[in-house]
Amino acid sequence: KVQYLTDHFSRMCNRLSYFVTVELALLSALGYVVFDSEGRDLRVAPVVVVLGAVTSSVWYFAGAQDRFLVTAYRDDLRATAKLLAKVLKGLSWYGDDYVGSRSGGPRPYHVESKDWRVLSWYVEGLSITRLPSLFAIVLVLLWAIVGLMWYREVWAFADAWRPVSPPRPS
Repeated sequence: KVQYLTDHFSRMCNRLSYFVTVELALLSALGYVVFDSEGRDLRVAPVVVVLGAVTSSVWYFAGAQDRFLVTAYRDDLRATAKLLAKVLKGLSWYGDDYVGSRSGGPRPYHVESKDWRVLSWYVEGLSITRLPSLFAIVLVLLWAIVGLMWYREVWAFADAWRPVSPPRPS
């Protein structure tokens, strides 16, 4: 069970890397199409926005399911640890202090302010198992706002959204 949870964390890190890479590529493509390309063929912009929204939505679903599975695997470990603590003599402490016991469920320790440092801290709501879903929700909203701005032409650089007309021959 510990190995399965560990492997799941590894898969989560890989998925996070893939999604971050794809999102950055799509945001870069949008920036290029809107602001940097010569002649600006802006018919491509909605395609990039839709791809970004779909990618972010898939990332959200994957992140939410990953978080659910992490919680389920931790619950399995907690139940196994409590069972082992009951059955094995001399391991009564193991039910509350097993591998992974510091994440999820009742905490066997008390966090004091002295435990918080600039490079070492933990906030349950911002845990690494929750961040992929949070990032994905923010990106879905970002893509929706950019798409709405494109559709309504409500943009600080609205002229950049309009295609440049080719010069007329004289």
